[in-house]
Amino acid sequence: TVQVVERLMRISVKVLVYDFDEVVVKGSDGVKQRAWSVVFSAFGGTYLEPLKEAQTRFGHGRGGDRFTIMDAVFRAVGVAESDLQSQIAAGAEAYDAFVQKGILEIGVEDDARAALALLAKTYPQYINTATPEAAFAKTFEALGLSEYFRGFYGRPNDKVTNLTLIAEREGVQPHHILFVGDAQKDREAAQGFGCHFVGFATAENDWSASPQSFPLIEDIAEIPELLR
Repeated sequence: TVQVVERLMRISVKVLVYDFDEVVVKGSDGVKQRAWSVVFSAFGGTYLEPLKEAQTRFGHGRGGDRFTIMDAVFRAVGVAESDLQSQIAAGAEAYDAFVQKGILEIGVEDDARAALALLAKTYPQYINTATPEAAFAKTFEALGLSEYFRGFYGRPNDKVTNLTLIAEREGVQPHHILFVGDAQKDREAAQGFGCHFVGFATAENDWSASPQSFPLIEDIAEIPELLR
């Protein structure tokens, strides 16, 4: 039962790991989705269907990232092979500028910051994201997250690899780690790695609509009580 899972977590967890989008910053997925209209503005509405297909195939930790998605969409709308890399470079710059600004405007909620500060006194904390590390480094610094987190891991590694690196860095076993995420791929990463998982319920995943085999929260501020 979920109660048994929670009890085991309280006993064994030594390290906390969080997905970033919609978990640490609520609304960040929406910022990233709006950024595509800037990247592909020269193509009218012709990019919409290829973008949907590319996101279904590569997005949300499915083995790709913003560069993979751009490559697929630019090819689909007819960008010549000779122009592809320059289009991707320009697109990545526009995407990153839009996303960095949007995420900084939203920020981390005050109650989440308070909870992260409290938890950091007891647990080493890390971020495990599907965002490329070079881009996420800017977000990490701009939001002042080093106050709460010992570090972050992102693409090109997948989330299981990142969990493995965190475990090695902290000298712990998988069952000592709790991963908090909002996507099925986060859940699968936790299962594949062998660590505990707490689901972050959102309108997108709709996890709260039916019983789950893992604990659910709707705010980072709930974690201290969950581990008490």
